[in-house]
Amino acid sequence: MSKTNQILTHLKSPTVHELYIQLIDVSLPDVTDSEAEVLCVFMENCILPCSFQSGRDVVIHWIQLTAGNLPVHSYFYSQDQLTSQGHRFEGRTSLFKDQIAKGNASLRLTGVQVQDQGRYSCYTSTIPSNKDSFIDLKVENSITCSSEGIYPEPELTWSTNPPSNMNTETATIPCTPLNNPFSGLVWRFNHSQIILIQTDSDASSNISEQWMQHVQSVSESGSLTIQALTPNQEGRYTCELSDAEETHISNTHLHFQSTEKCKVRKKTQPAKICVFFLQHEK
Repeated sequence: MSKTNQILTHLKSPTVHELYIQLIDVSLPDVTDSEAEVLCVFMENCILPCSFQSGRDVVIHWIQLTAGNLPVHSYFYSQDQLTSQGHRFEGRTSLFKDQIAKGNASLRLTGVQVQDQGRYSCYTSTIPSNKDSFIDLKVENSITCSSEGIYPEPELTWSTNPPSNMNTETATIPCTPLNNPFSGLVWRFNHSQIILIQTDSDASSNISEQWMQHVQSVSESGSLTIQALTPNQEGRYTCELSDAEETHISNTHLHFQSTEKCKVRKKTQPAKICVFFLQHEK
């Protein structure tokens, strides 16, 4: 199947128009351009360039290839044909109508989104030629952070809201200690989910598979240190610590603090960025 016919399977063009393009595809060779890269700024307007040899009966099909050959914008019969346009592009695309006759099939895309990033195909067909062009669209943005009039000089830190990358952060959750070495330790998350089980203070911990990447260590007293924290680890942590005579149960709530309170820290303060706090429940 030719490139043109592949494109047509994703468009609901009239039968006559489909036959017309297929005839052109049979009678004329495809011309393929090298791929161009376009950098677009997030939420700004952007132009995806595409040119062709001017001629009669112009057909233009813009397709987002990386989104499963999603129709972006079509033009034939001297007008836009948007019946099959992907919903995400509705009201956001346009061609330079006054320049189509001059061989300009460039697409104007408004309010660029992250999902717009990817590889696009611009298929053009005229009498006497047809052509495939490819554009690699990349979305970028510039963010500026500054401070002034603060002493001592602050150190600025970046984070997303909600937090999305805290792989360097750790937290140690305490466990009510026993007078004797413990003979049994169970850590649970939100009461039901078992994090780990340990038979005595000298034995290795049996860590559940879903917590493998988060459990860093267990102290001799039973305290749990976790790492690679994300908001998914926010909740209640229960420690069940046992010896031959008694069992102590303690609950601690791990809460992620709003990043608004942790954007600036002075160099004279501890190096660790504020991300969470522990609330011990007796």
